[in-house]
Amino acid sequence: SVLREYGFHRSMHCEDVDLSARIILDGHRIRFCPTARSGELAPAGAAALMSQRLRWFIGWEQCTAKYWLPLFRSPLPPLRKLGFIYMFHFRWALLVSAFLGAVVNPILMSPFAYPLWTWSTPVRYCTYITLLFYSFVAAYSVCSCVWHERYRPFSWVGVALFYALGWLYIGWHATLQSIALARVVRGNVGEWKVTRRTVDSTDGLGKPLLPNGGAVAVPISAGR
Repeated sequence: SVLREYGFHRSMHCEDVDLSARIILDGHRIRFCPTARSGELAPAGAAALMSQRLRWFIGWEQCTAKYWLPLFRSPLPPLRKLGFIYMFHFRWALLVSAFLGAVVNPILMSPFAYPLWTWSTPVRYCTYITLLFYSFVAAYSVCSCVWHERYRPFSWVGVALFYALGWLYIGWHATLQSIALARVVRGNVGEWKVTRRTVDSTDGLGKPLLPNGGAVAVPISAGR
């Protein structure tokens, strides 16, 4: 099979992304399987979450640096090369634009700097349209969460808070991605560490199933 032929590279922090990149560059196609299901256990606390996300950012930076030039020498058709560039090379452009729009722009247009009503009409219209689209996406996401998680109101609040405080997430995202880039450039990516996970520690009737509140260390073979 393709998985056995290519295998995983232990030096890569996102071995699945690296494997996918190598497969794509060699001309194979990866298709979506709607019947496949994969669960995800939440990290056991803020420290585990931070470590996991930083490892993911490092993994993506490793792949971007590793396949920057091989992409242009690959036999892929132009449209597939553009898709690869969008997934890897273009990530920083998307992050910069998101940071400018979600963090820098609100600061500049705040009443304490340069209020929105003092800008030109085209700038105001662009800002209004952007806010309108963002509000639509946020409202749609909250409604979708209510529909699918109708008996879990805390999920609705979580999604709403995410969109309300999206600028904090963008700032956190930019910080971790910058740290990851610096580590990859310096060659100091560290070791691949298993993320400590938290599972539901009850059987649905309130009886505990796991000690320590359900915090477990998942083996590498069981998931990332």
